[in-house]
Amino acid sequence: MAFERQEFNMSTAKFEELTQKISELLYSDALAGLKVDLQEVLRLIHLLQVYQLELEMQNEELRKTQIALQQSQQDRQLHDKKTDFGFLTLNAAGLILKSNATLASILGMESKRLIGRKISTLISPNDQDIFHFFRQRVLKTGEFASCELNLLGRDGSHVAVQLQSEGPQQDLSGEKRWKIIVRNRSCQNLESLSPVGIFKIDADGYCLHVNPTWLQITSVDSHAAIGSRWTESIHPEDRDKISDTWLRATGERSPFKAKYRFLKGSGDEVWVLGQATPEIDTQGRLTGYMGTITDITAQMTTEQMLLTSQELAHLGSWDWDIPGGQLIWSDETYRIFGLSPQESPPTYEIFLQSIHPADRILVESSVEKALQDPDFNYQVEHRVVRKKGAPRYVIERGKVQRDAAGNAVRMIGTVQDITSLRSTENQLALLERILEHTDEGVFISDQKASITSVNPALCALYGYPPEEIIGQTPNLFISHHQDHIFYARMWQTLLKEGYWENEIWNRRKDGEVFPVKATIQAVHNLYGEITHFVCIYRDLSDIKKRDEKLLFTRSHDALTGLPNRVLFLDRLGQALRQIQREKRQVAVVMLDMDLFRKINDSLGHALGDLLLKQIALRIQALLRSEDTLCRLGGNAFTIFLQHLESMDGVTQFAQRLLGALAKPFQVQEYSLHLSASIGLTIAPNDGDEAETLLKNAELAMYRAKERGRGCFHFFNPHLSEQANQRLALENNLRQGLDQQEFLLHHQPKVDLLSGQIVGMESLVRWNRGEQLVSPDAFIPVAEESGLIIPLGSWVLRQACLETVKLPAAGDSLRVAVNLSPRQFRDPKLLQHIDESLLHSGLPPERLELEITESMLAENVEEAIASLNQLKDRGIHIAMDDFGTGYSSLNTLKRFPIDTLKIDQSFIRDLTSDSEDAQIVTAIVHMAQSLNLKLVAEGVETREQLAFLESRGCDQIQGYLFSKPLPYSQFSVLLTQGKSLKSKPATAL
Repeated sequence: MAFERQEFNMSTAKFEELTQKISELLYSDALAGLKVDLQEVLRLIHLLQVYQLELEMQNEELRKTQIALQQSQQDRQLHDKKTDFGFLTLNAAGLILKSNATLASILGMESKRLIGRKISTLISPNDQDIFHFFRQRVLKTGEFASCELNLLGRDGSHVAVQLQSEGPQQDLSGEKRWKIIVRNRSCQNLESLSPVGIFKIDADGYCLHVNPTWLQITSVDSHAAIGSRWTESIHPEDRDKISDTWLRATGERSPFKAKYRFLKGSGDEVWVLGQATPEIDTQGRLTGYMGTITDITAQMTTEQMLLTSQELAHLGSWDWDIPGGQLIWSDETYRIFGLSPQESPPTYEIFLQSIHPADRILVESSVEKALQDPDFNYQVEHRVVRKKGAPRYVIERGKVQRDAAGNAVRMIGTVQDITSLRSTENQLALLERILEHTDEGVFISDQKASITSVNPALCALYGYPPEEIIGQTPNLFISHHQDHIFYARMWQTLLKEGYWENEIWNRRKDGEVFPVKATIQAVHNLYGEITHFVCIYRDLSDIKKRDEKLLFTRSHDALTGLPNRVLFLDRLGQALRQIQREKRQVAVVMLDMDLFRKINDSLGHALGDLLLKQIALRIQALLRSEDTLCRLGGNAFTIFLQHLESMDGVTQFAQRLLGALAKPFQVQEYSLHLSASIGLTIAPNDGDEAETLLKNAELAMYRAKERGRGCFHFFNPHLSEQANQRLALENNLRQGLDQQEFLLHHQPKVDLLSGQIVGMESLVRWNRGEQLVSPDAFIPVAEESGLIIPLGSWVLRQACLETVKLPAAGDSLRVAVNLSPRQFRDPKLLQHIDESLLHSGLPPERLELEITESMLAENVEEAIASLNQLKDRGIHIAMDDFGTGYSSLNTLKRFPIDTLKIDQSFIRDLTSDSEDAQIVTAIVHMAQSLNLKLVAEGVETREQLAFLESRGCDQIQGYLFSKPLPYSQFSVLLTQGKSLKSKPATAL
């Protein structure tokens, strides 16, 4: 007979009634009148089974032979007898020695096929661990044990069984044998029908058995339960407490009863009432506990809900026996007043002391009036002062009961903590004041969007008085910049999600359209129905103007107002996509104003900015409306020309552009003459990407500069190849620096009076793959890429180190090191020099730095300041390549230099070119007049030497004496004491 789970949601009385009926089915008429507990019935049934086995298998009073005979007879009886349980005998190795027909029937196979098999082959793979634990318990302890698992039937199907055993015994041969009773669990209807969970545990707390209801209540898997400590499946938060309670019970051998939780796999909790009684064997030993669990989750939930409701409502009650003076408070009343029953038994005096002093007279007078006036309704609001925390706001209501004579004998009532309510009201009042003074416009409408209230900011925002807005809908503000579909989607979102936010354009009363950020929030009642809408308008006019200005700033040049690189590339990209569809061409033009930097540095940046504005206007005047002019930065501009008719048109535009920019610019009192270098590239012939075309135009522009400036050049693939070669050289330079591929060669400086070596110039060389790379090939690239800074620092440091290590013949030589323009402008130059001198130990006066005229001309004042800092350290300064720049005598004398070096271009044709001879003579006289040392570079012949000696030149440097030499060869040169007076050493 099957029962649904819900049939057992009954009271204890009904459960006992069902138990009585079950007992009537189990017992004879003689026992039918007894009131039997279901747990006791199950326990007795189990004991009877155990006792039956003991009677059939053991008789300790007989001799060993009689025991063996008796066991043999019992085994045969079990084998032949038709029982309701299976039986088998195992040896210590787990081999089946005997079995009965019931077991064979349970498994659906013949008994003879079981004999000789290992018991483990009949156990389901999933239950091997359960059987292993069961076997260990039986063999090691010799105590009664049981477990539930699945056996494998003949067809491989699972058969749910319960195994029971009392442990091994020895036969006549001394071999251990143990018997197992196998019960088909499908027959255990009594436990299956039980409305409570049934469990059995041994004395150590290991679970031996649970019924289906226990599994259903706890959602614990039977395999996880059987063989484990019974407390392991209890909720972690209750486990320690219940374990302590159970340990006390086992120690006292007393019944166990407790409420605790199980945690289901779904995360839900289930509360149970667990009860268990101890089981004591005939020798007085505790063998375990048999118990039940009852699901009390609904009861616990209800209790918790009631407790929570009372706490949430903050509603306490009180009862005042007026003649006797006794006052009774509920638990919540104690909590409201911040008191405890043990600490302060309630009295009327304690009640008055808890009231705020400012409210005490009001409360006393209200109580007094309630006691005297039967028609007075006692209700008073006051504050309660507690020992800790801020005062609480409460409201009290009470009713007076009177005797026959009308005297007040009892007063009962409630006290409710309304602190949160008053706080909310205060917050609402504050919110109203905030809305009155906020800068954002706010209105509230009903569920039909009819406006019910507005704040002053809304009226100011739209220019309407309140009476012209209230009663209207927000359609009053619509500008029609958004169509009806926009507003339909707005309402759809608002009604579905209860919130909507977006930027829209609205209209003021005077007709002005302006941007606002609208935020609308739906307000719901307790039933989830929309009752109102709150809308906030934030004026975005100033923000939009600021954003537009910021966007313009981000996309335009701040000085000229022209598009910058970002906007130029965006427009060019759009034009390129368009010409792909229309099969047209565009030209990209890049121009750089020649000599602009010199004007900017000499006349000042302010005048340079004015000049750039005039340049932009002059270029703009040549363009059509569809063309775009951009300032990339500095004095570089780019143009792209759309709708090209022919290449001739591009050439003619470039010529007009050169002509326009060649005309003088009148800036303040200056008439300035400039020229431009122009590079041009055509799309899609030269590329179809904006960045590629810009790079191509730049390459062509640099080629125009190389050709002499003031001209234009069209891009061709060869320029790109050169650029790639330059990029490869730059990458190789970086690797060379990392891999220390650079070395120094030193060229002697010889004094013409003594003929002795008095100094040297250290020149960098690059040993790339066992092959020296000419400085003319890599120095320009290093300068442009910025690699000249780390390279120059290395040269400076290495030159100082090698000078210090020179042999004794060179211990007074001064080493000269070239500074590049970029090095000279490097803010860390002085730091690098100081570190090189400190690291090497070279005295500052033995270091000479060579600079060029052009480096000093860019910013004279800064150059003078930098040179003075070097001079202050004792370092010598030489002006290299003198005569190739534009230094005037007046400017030259301002620089704190020690030496002039005549450029080799004047020395080369000195004896055949009268102009060069005159220039050199003039330089010698100028140096002498300024008291400067003079060094002639590139001296290669005796005729050149004789000329320089006749003019009074101080020193020479060149291949006539020696080419630049590695450190080792230069050291040999010094050791040999070579001089101009000796025969030339051609080997060097």
